[in-house]
Amino acid sequence: MSSTSKPKETATVDFPHLVSVCVTAAQGAAGIIQDVYDKGSLGLVEKGNGVDAFTGRPMDDPQTEADRRAEAFIMSILKSQVPNLDPTTIIGEESEEGETEASQSEAVGAVRDCRASRGSPVFSESVLSAWPDELKSVATSSLALWVDPLDGTSEFTRGNLGSVTTLIGISVNGRATAGVIVRLVDRETFVGVVGVGVFRTCPGGAVEALSRPDRVKSNIEDGLDICTTRTKSAPVVVAAFENLGPKTRTLKHGGAGRKFLDVLTGVADAYLYPRPGTKRWDSCAGEALLATLGGNVTDAIGDPIEYNIYRKSTDRLTNGADPEHPYLNGYGLVASIRGPHFHYKVLLPAVYKAVAEHAPQFPLSDDRRPNAAS
Repeated sequence: MSSTSKPKETATVDFPHLVSVCVTAAQGAAGIIQDVYDKGSLGLVEKGNGVDAFTGRPMDDPQTEADRRAEAFIMSILKSQVPNLDPTTIIGEESEEGETEASQSEAVGAVRDCRASRGSPVFSESVLSAWPDELKSVATSSLALWVDPLDGTSEFTRGNLGSVTTLIGISVNGRATAGVIVRLVDRETFVGVVGVGVFRTCPGGAVEALSRPDRVKSNIEDGLDICTTRTKSAPVVVAAFENLGPKTRTLKHGGAGRKFLDVLTGVADAYLYPRPGTKRWDSCAGEALLATLGGNVTDAIGDPIEYNIYRKSTDRLTNGADPEHPYLNGYGLVASIRGPHFHYKVLLPAVYKAVAEHAPQFPLSDDRRPNAAS
């Protein structure tokens, strides 16, 4: 007697619920970070070897108790509140970059933090009713979550809390689709889903739907405001700014999340970092927010950033990553809010020229080289 087996059902996740849980997790993590800071003992360790591999200059890469506890908390929230989620699809900075083990007291603290957390609805009924059908229930196999529990650790250790954020990005089929950024200094939360909208929530509970900033209507001939790294510059970065012209104003801040928020809220026209240094967990949340409002994010050679999980040596590496650093944005990061024409016809040509001169190892295609049109 023959029997036919039933096809295996595809595991799915309620996507609005997943995003809401990410908001709860990021907000709780921000509280933990503030608690560690207020206590004054940061539990500081150094993750790297003290050298910037791109420039050869000395570089700090610190990690604190706040990084470790905040990530443990986020992981606990996600695993407990979204049981269908495959834990291997959650990529956290601290668990990827060594020095991952929290001390026993830190682990106990993370469990206590998780139990004390109380989530609240993030999206109104009107928003949920207009939610795109393709993002209501999403196959777990198509998901990846990118977690930076404390973005701007160097700034945190210096007491510059204005540049500290918590980042959780969600990619679907390799594309940044949803993002949560919590700003530590005022606990404002920015959450966005492509095709849905971007919302800002304040600690008091007020929710505001964001639109494209008024800056996009201003004349670029009056000069641009571009944000970039405060501490990790390089000749290719300097040259890109020079190529944009003498009216370009440079805003230097620490923390990728801070710079993405500057672009999102109209403080800056773009975020320029055409060199290795950021990772996928630095960029996914911010890219999703910008993309939702019509912004653009690419690497410095003009390619979209792919957010796929690297599981084995035969998996394809993208955007300048390597087997030792599979989530490195190795060809840099260029983010803007003014739309495709500005991004591809104004911003990137200045970057291409700088890359051709100062980063010849980047595989800039012939049609993007400065002399391509001549």
